[in-house]
Amino acid sequence: MTMQIIKAITHIRILEANTGKLETLDALSQVYIPLVQQYINYFCGCGITDNVPIIGYFPPNKFGDLLFESELSKRWQRVAIQQAAGVARSWLTNRENAYRAYLQELEDYEKDQLEPEPNPKLKLPVWKDWNSPILRATVIQANVNVVSALEPEDQAVLKLERAHGQSQSNSQFDYWLKVATLDKGKPIYLPIKLAKYHKQMLEGHVPSTSTTLSKRQDGSWWLTLTITEEVEAPVPNASTSAEKVVGVDVGIKNFITSSQGRCYGSFSGKLATQHKAERQKRKRKAKLIACLKKKGLPKSKEKLPSTSSHSGQKLSRRVKQSINRAVNQLLDELPPEELKDVTIVYEELNVASMRFKARAMNAYLYASNLGHIPKQLAWACAKRGIATLTVNPAYSSQQCPKCNLACRDNRKTQETFSCKCCGYTALADYNAACTLANRANDPELLQCLGKEEIKALLAHRHQKWLLVRAQA
Repeated sequence: MTMQIIKAITHIRILEANTGKLETLDALSQVYIPLVQQYINYFCGCGITDNVPIIGYFPPNKFGDLLFESELSKRWQRVAIQQAAGVARSWLTNRENAYRAYLQELEDYEKDQLEPEPNPKLKLPVWKDWNSPILRATVIQANVNVVSALEPEDQAVLKLERAHGQSQSNSQFDYWLKVATLDKGKPIYLPIKLAKYHKQMLEGHVPSTSTTLSKRQDGSWWLTLTITEEVEAPVPNASTSAEKVVGVDVGIKNFITSSQGRCYGSFSGKLATQHKAERQKRKRKAKLIACLKKKGLPKSKEKLPSTSSHSGQKLSRRVKQSINRAVNQLLDELPPEELKDVTIVYEELNVASMRFKARAMNAYLYASNLGHIPKQLAWACAKRGIATLTVNPAYSSQQCPKCNLACRDNRKTQETFSCKCCGYTALADYNAACTLANRANDPELLQCLGKEEIKALLAHRHQKWLLVRAQA
């Protein structure tokens, strides 16, 4: 089983290009981005009827027909459709998952109301509308049809360098970026100079045909190249003993908690402090903008401040680095001689459908970037030759390992698990990790497709446990 991962080589600044070429690129982006936004609105609108997602809606077609008029060439319009389809597909999938979760909560609430003593803590779930995605940054995700990275040995590059009095032997640049413009048949060539760490990442690899051009607030353009790596991912052994299975629970306070009782990484501390400061900064800017608009500003030649900040991007990178270190620490502590026999079990995480009532907690959840953990865990295990298995995490944080009771009341606090039936207590994250590990050797649970089936199976097992306890 071969696993592919696409690595991005970022922070390649386009410095050597002259002002005229950058102005041409600016003019292109001012036409391209609105067109992408048009297709995003179209794709997202097709997937919604009366504010309700269409369940099973066919994903947006990135090879669909051209629907809107534009001064861009057909090749650029195709690229715009593909970028818009990717954004819309992700948004519609997340929205559909959230709607399914809402329907499940509504069903649970209605069943609880039919009980003789309804739970007073349960409130009627309310479906809140999702706003359509809006492109707030200038990002062009292009393919080789409109943007291509040419090496100095390319004939077009040699001709261009000869025009500037240079030869192949004294080329100053590592790549030339050929970009199709609004003027048909008149592409621009942007010289690219790589840093030392860029060359180290590219060593032994050929850049993919997809490239990303992004424009920052200061007006500078940056390039992102991608490379593809392949590794052989081991297949989990059905006869793996329970001692060789390591369950992994994902959380905010501790990024990773293993069934061996160890915790790795945390969003608390410096990362949480930085996130709080960044959020307060955005609030202050938003308040300032509202005040200026109320006073009738800006006037001519005056500009409103922006609510976005580069510090948010820095925080995201630091969170990913912390997650990567946590994953490496988990795998490094495994005995090297047992790596071939170990199976890492983790949950099928759907962060997009997770919601809190408080906005601050939702912002905290978004900044913790939990969705990166399963991806990094799968890739790191594949590189080390460790088998992985994903299981359905439904009720894993509420299930008691002794009596199989799955109930919200078992989690009296966020950190402690205490079964209200048998009295079993443990740390909540550790209990969830052990539950995930046990499900790897549970054929009945692995065959369950949805939350309803899992809940019914756990309820059946709990009733059997009660009968055995009564007979004893």
